[in-house]
Amino acid sequence: MSKPSKPESAKFTPGPWEVSQLQPCYVITHGDVEPICSIAEFSSNGEIEHLFPDNKPLEAKANINLISAAPEMYESLRKICHEAESWHSVHGHEKGSTQCDSICELIPDMRAALARARGERG
Repeated sequence: MSKPSKPESAKFTPGPWEVSQLQPCYVITHGDVEPICSIAEFSSNGEIEHLFPDNKPLEAKANINLISAAPEMYESLRKICHEAESWHSVHGHEKGSTQCDSICELIPDMRAALARARGERG
């Protein structure tokens, strides 16, 4: 296992993100800034043409809640990954240590998820 990785800076709009409801769609905003994303397709005159996924409002609301939590989840995972890497670099990998084994197994997945969130892996 390598040394703890240095925190990578994310280029997305920092949180917190807020969910606003514009019947029948949901929009994620950050303060008074333009919307970050919505789960609807709008016509050229600004009317909602299609709600994703397939006009299912409960699923759309669940999706937008998950998306709006992304900045906080990213930052939490970044901190957990850093702590796991730091713990491992101090304590090493002791054979038979289940605590270290479970930490070691999660570090690559956490790194991959963080990189994907930064757009570094597809």
